[in-house]
Amino acid sequence: MSFTIKDVARVAEVSKATVSRVINNNSNVKPATKTRVLQAVRELGYTPNSVARALRIKKSNVVAVIIPRGVEYIFSDPFFPELIKGITTILNLHDLNLYLVMSNSRPEQEEIYSNLLKSKRVDGAILVCPRFDDKKYIVKLRRVSFPFVLIGRFPLEEVNYVGYDSKQGACNAVEHLIGLGHKQIGFISGSFDLIGGVARFEGYKMALERHSLEYNSELVAKGDWTREGGYQAMCDLLNREKVPTAVFAANTQMTVGAVKAIKEKGLQIPKDIAIVGFGDTQFASYIEPPLTIVKEPTYEEGVMAAEMLIKLINGEEVKQPQVMLPTKLIIRESCGFKMAKIMKG
Repeated sequence: MSFTIKDVARVAEVSKATVSRVINNNSNVKPATKTRVLQAVRELGYTPNSVARALRIKKSNVVAVIIPRGVEYIFSDPFFPELIKGITTILNLHDLNLYLVMSNSRPEQEEIYSNLLKSKRVDGAILVCPRFDDKKYIVKLRRVSFPFVLIGRFPLEEVNYVGYDSKQGACNAVEHLIGLGHKQIGFISGSFDLIGGVARFEGYKMALERHSLEYNSELVAKGDWTREGGYQAMCDLLNREKVPTAVFAANTQMTVGAVKAIKEKGLQIPKDIAIVGFGDTQFASYIEPPLTIVKEPTYEEGVMAAEMLIKLINGEEVKQPQVMLPTKLIIRESCGFKMAKIMKG
């Protein structure tokens, strides 16, 4: 049977971070504690993973930020620059360099994860919005104790992540539309290979259920997180037998595309169709009409993820390894309001 650092920590009655410090000869450990940890190591026959140990001992002062998207997509979506801004704010304080890795295909993504396991060029990594099928690679990284933090909630225990409550944010947006009297509410979804895409769809359905409104698949159109995808999805909804009186789009890019489709159809926002998006940006308030939007704490995500990763790299204890941040509903004119309001949730 192969024992892990978690088993050593359990037997020695200390944290995994303390075990890590002992293994790496960190002087900031009490002699009695060190003796207890080493005794547990001997009893279990635990052998530290050589890859993880080498990565920790020989630091490169470089942190990888891995985004499973292409360059054009990343720099056209304001979410990513804002997230990177938050990450670099903390890295700069610690004299750490950022290594930005972008990929637009599964083979590229597989090679990236493989290189992380073999290379000593980075001290740790922040994985941005991983897909469900990235699970096998994340498990491998965890198995060798490679320091990493996810941006976005992920369905694995003992994985460090910083995310926000997409489901509740989406529910708040749809409930706001319901409160304005809408019952035929359309939804432009993102892809369902991402947890955020699934969560926002669940939030949409949760709001309908709370208000005894029947879910109708004819009111749902699938986008791809891009403006063009939102435009095509909105055109699809407008050509269906039952045209929605309001629409919730799963991100800002698709919201902008949907606005274009509505206007090209000769319809007015919000008189003919109200619209709400997810993910506030600087230009959302300058679109005509200004967009009601679910604001995600993107900058804060980047800051907290970087802080968490630095603790992992240094072998320090992370007291809150899984963080879920709240969203805010910023109400503007696209849903029918004349004055801006902010609702927390």
